[in-house]
Amino acid sequence: MRKSCYVSIILFFITSTIHGQNIKVKSEDIKDLKIEINNLKIENQKLSNEVFQLKQSLSQIENNLRINYNQHIQSIEILQKSILFLGQDLKNLLKVDSKVNMDNINRDNINQEDKSSEVKKESKTEYSGQCNATTKKGTRCSRVAKSNGYCWQHGG
Repeated sequence: MRKSCYVSIILFFITSTIHGQNIKVKSEDIKDLKIEINNLKIENQKLSNEVFQLKQSLSQIENNLRINYNQHIQSIEILQKSILFLGQDLKNLLKVDSKVNMDNINRDNINQEDKSSEVKKESKTEYSGQCNATTKKGTRCSRVAKSNGYCWQHGG
């Protein structure tokens, strides 16, 4: 009986020691886990703040894009109304502008020819080609050109 009592006491002592060590290990693990949880909470808060800032930036960019889009639409509408008011489409405006530029170039050529009589004689006798003007259809005029490169109808 005494033996069994000693054995019981020894077993009790061993189990209580093991149990006490397990409690120490577990409490250290709990402390480590609490520290890790706090670190994760801090990191989560930082990420939440960053997401909030990104959402604000995105919202600001979207508003700027809407404003720019509306401004461009208004500008286009104004341009379209201006073109309609003139009673001409954009192609006709460009054709008129290019014809004016060609007329100016031809006038400059005539002025240069007036300065030198030899050049004037050569250009009159040499040139007898096709008119350089463009018709309303957009094709080149088929008439014979005078010395300035244009027929009687287009300024020759």
